[in-house]
Amino acid sequence: DKAALRIENTEIRRAGQGFAVGRYPISFFNVGTAVHSYVRGNSIHHTYNRAVSIHGTTHLRILNNVAYLNMGHAFFIADGVEIHNRLENNVGLSTVSSFSLLMSDQQPATFFITNPQNTFKNNRAAGSDGHGFWFSLSDTPTGYFSYIQTCPSGLPLEEFKNNVAHSNRRDGLDIFRKWIPSTCLLYTSPSPRDS
Repeated sequence: DKAALRIENTEIRRAGQGFAVGRYPISFFNVGTAVHSYVRGNSIHHTYNRAVSIHGTTHLRILNNVAYLNMGHAFFIADGVEIHNRLENNVGLSTVSSFSLLMSDQQPATFFITNPQNTFKNNRAAGSDGHGFWFSLSDTPTGYFSYIQTCPSGLPLEEFKNNVAHSNRRDGLDIFRKWIPSTCLLYTSPSPRDS
């Protein structure tokens, strides 16, 4: 909670490694609470594996970034335990299909969302090979955090306002599986596993 990573006004190009989980241009992996961290005002383009990945991290701010020609999901919220992150004023253009990671990356979303308890305001998603905004909600977290007792598909939306999606090959907004906000199990904040 006291440490901070701030990436600002940086150009990142030809980064990320295909066929390798976690090899993303910008990745917050298992950080826990990142209240003092942000990714702001960056250009992330021509990448081989995503643009920004949020994995096991809460309270992160992703603001005013441009992602262009990224392979796979561009702004990626990974396992369904990531909450209270703010993605605002980001632009994602020409998100490209990738056959090197998840099946869903073959029809990628510029914004791939696995937990609705995050804020999405004033973002733009255009020209994706798949979706603009994709809520892929399951009944339990997936991957590394599958042990956490929460139900992403039953949680309420924190905020989704003034977002625009156009010229995407599939949907501008897709809610996959189901989304029925209801009473779920209590959320347990992700924390690093013992080595």
